[in-house]
Amino acid sequence: AIHRGNGLANVFAKLNSGQTAKIAYIGGSVTQNPGWRDNVTSWFSSKYPGKITEVNAGWSGTGSLIGAMRLQRDVLAQNPDLVFVEFSVNDGGAPPERIWRAFDGFLRQAWGQDPRIDFCFIYTLVTGYVQELSNGLCPRAASADEMIAEYYGIPAINVALRTVQIGNEGKL
Repeated sequence: AIHRGNGLANVFAKLNSGQTAKIAYIGGSVTQNPGWRDNVTSWFSSKYPGKITEVNAGWSGTGSLIGAMRLQRDVLAQNPDLVFVEFSVNDGGAPPERIWRAFDGFLRQAWGQDPRIDFCFIYTLVTGYVQELSNGLCPRAASADEMIAEYYGIPAINVALRTVQIGNEGKL
C-alpha cells in the first residue's frame, strides 16, 4: 500500500531549499482554459519567483478515465513535482467505482515513477451542481474523488462549494 498524508510537503521542501519545481495540471476544459490554473501558478510564482514551470495537460471534454490513460504521456513524461487533478465536472455521470479505479491508477502510475510527486485534487462546478452544493451536498464525482483523497491523504480544494457559498451571499 502507498501511504501518503504529507500534503504538499515534498514540493514545498524543494522550493524552500531554492530549487525549481514543475507544477502540472490535468483535467477537462476548466483546467485547459484560463482560470483557476493561472491563479494557482501565479500564486506559486509570486512566492517563488523564477522557480516555477507550468505544464497544462487540461483537455476539454475528458474525464478521469481518459486522464489516467494519458497521464504518462502528458504529465509524467514532464517529471512534475506537483500535480493538480480536476475531473469533478466531466466525471459527473460516471459511477464512483470507475472514478476510484481511474484515480487509483493515476496515483500508482505517478508514485511508481517517483514517490515524491505531490498531488492536490480540485473540485470545480457547473450550474447543475449549484442546488446540491447549496443544500450542503457534494456532487457524486467530487464525493468519489474525496474518498480517494482521504484514503491516500491527498489534499483537496473544493472550489465549487466556496463559489456557491459566495454566490448565495450575493458576493459574485
